[in-house]
Amino acid sequence: MRIFIDTDCGVDDALALAVLVSRPEVEIIGVTTTSGNTSAVQAARNVADVLAVMRHHIPVIAGPVPGPTFTPRLVHGPDGLGGHGSRPDRPGDPHAASKAILEFCESAGSEDVLLCLGPMTNLAAAKPQSSPRIVAVGGAGIVGESDPGRDPNSEVDIAASTWVVENLGVDWVTINAGEHIWLRESEFGSTTASGRFQRSIHEAYGWHCAQRAGRQVWSPSAYDTIAALAAVGSELGKWEWVTPTFVGSSMWGTPGGDHRMLTVPADESCAGVVRSAVSKALA
Repeated sequence: MRIFIDTDCGVDDALALAVLVSRPEVEIIGVTTTSGNTSAVQAARNVADVLAVMRHHIPVIAGPVPGPTFTPRLVHGPDGLGGHGSRPDRPGDPHAASKAILEFCESAGSEDVLLCLGPMTNLAAAKPQSSPRIVAVGGAGIVGESDPGRDPNSEVDIAASTWVVENLGVDWVTINAGEHIWLRESEFGSTTASGRFQRSIHEAYGWHCAQRAGRQVWSPSAYDTIAALAAVGSELGKWEWVTPTFVGSSMWGTPGGDHRMLTVPADESCAGVVRSAVSKALA
């Protein structure tokens, strides 16, 4: 299957990318970057670093430079990779990323997937009239839950998220979908170059996730890896897609339409699916 990725490549994006690169049934035909965990320009360099460690080549297009009010998420470190990233080596482009996404949407086959791991800036700018299946990290729950909350990706570019919700159908991988799934030291025990690299960039992020969830051991979350596996569509076990009446409050109560949300029960077997995928990718 062919996948096109739009990402704000922070720590968890880097792991999702590694998981997809490692799967022989997946062809990643291109990557664009957007500003979120870090700037689009830095995110492009981060993607290049992940690919270089894995000795894999994929075209990477840096998205537009963010506005003056943009603030990166420091939980991913000053460079999006926990302080282990390289300096950007290419300028941002205000149009190239959205153009590449539009071209993919116009030429995509029925089995192709657009995987959006960051804010929707590039997809909204592309404004495709039709699209393949879109899997995106966003939304925090279904309206009616006690606290659906607001997800970090939508918060960066509310206007872009709103356009996507109103005009496209999306399979959303919500914050709720990953709240019971975290990774352990054993998943990062590989001595391969990719394994060592991923462990180093996850160091501070793993402790942040543990502290936020009240866990006493290093345990990074894996939201973007869950989205990557959902995009591939295999080995999902007890996971299922539900059609909400409304998309969550982070999407401002917009009618659900063709949207779906991934539900993942608090079941150890579901965590096992993700952990196994990570272990195999880094082996």
